[in-house]
Amino acid sequence: MVSAIINVIGVVAGVLGIWGFSEDHIPKKAEPEKPDDPNRYITTVRVTAGLDGADSLMIPGGRPHRLMSAGGRLDSMIHYNLNGDVLGVGSSVHRIGDGAFIDFKSPSSDGSQPVTTEFRGTFDNICIATLTTTWPDDSKFGWTGDWASICGLPFYYSGIIMPNGKSPWCMWLTNNSPFPNGDPRTPPGAIKITWHDFLSKDGTFPSREDAKKLCGNSLKAYTGSFEEISLPTPYEVMEWNGGKDFDVDKRGASSHMGRSDNRLVISSRSDQNATALCEKSHSYGPDFISLEEGIYCNMETRETLPLCSSSITGDCFDVDTHSHIIGDGSYKPSIRPRNPTNVIYW
Repeated sequence: MVSAIINVIGVVAGVLGIWGFSEDHIPKKAEPEKPDDPNRYITTVRVTAGLDGADSLMIPGGRPHRLMSAGGRLDSMIHYNLNGDVLGVGSSVHRIGDGAFIDFKSPSSDGSQPVTTEFRGTFDNICIATLTTTWPDDSKFGWTGDWASICGLPFYYSGIIMPNGKSPWCMWLTNNSPFPNGDPRTPPGAIKITWHDFLSKDGTFPSREDAKKLCGNSLKAYTGSFEEISLPTPYEVMEWNGGKDFDVDKRGASSHMGRSDNRLVISSRSDQNATALCEKSHSYGPDFISLEEGIYCNMETRETLPLCSSSITGDCFDVDTHSHIIGDGSYKPSIRPRNPTNVIYW
């Protein structure tokens, strides 16, 4: 078993718990090219994007698949010390690929600890699964996108596998939201994270009520115009909307979001629940099937259906044909094809 370097508080298999980050998940301490470089204090942050698709190693006999759209760009990240002084700015011209990561390095002439980091989004939305950092003094910290589900920010399953074999949520970030103001699926344009508040030093973690107290304090969120978002946002259970969309402005939609994302994720993982994803007002992403739970989630309408089986033959979702089977009494059931553009297996 891979040993954990740091333990980070998050949501593990649907409940508050601890993620162990191994050495492979954390950037190495960056050294200046010259010891006397005035900007010799370098902070490194690793940003990992979620929603990487399954490959042939995960599905025996299957073709490699890649679930696109969770990768994206960050405009910049700004580091602050405990006094709120700016220490340095990190940026990259590179796009973080789906399921991949990039290390952002920020040199500074100030050797104080960068306890808080601000992440600013761009027009190219990204779903952040994990963040890890190594400070100039070699201190190491981490964070997961699970906090979006705790604090009421948009999220989806990340598809990133951690050392314990489970997968965290990922949090959406962009300053180009396709959703109207007030829609709970509207991603923040920027976030601020105070790193050490998400670290578990003794293996303990807070209650859910105490965890929510970190929302708006240790995790702050801002709109694209940098107005602070009040966290945690109210939790709202979404119910089936009679086949109608939830007022999504498709005309301004990014190709990465909303119903323009016309794919289907089929998961065999026990820690990924379709009902939990469908009922939360601030989740969005492709339609989702949990084979373990036996439920299909339509992310546009928030309708959930049981999967068809020998005992369930009507008003169910057929995995093989990707169709809603509608029972018509004694008559042959009619079929409403889902017709996804791509099917991704996890």
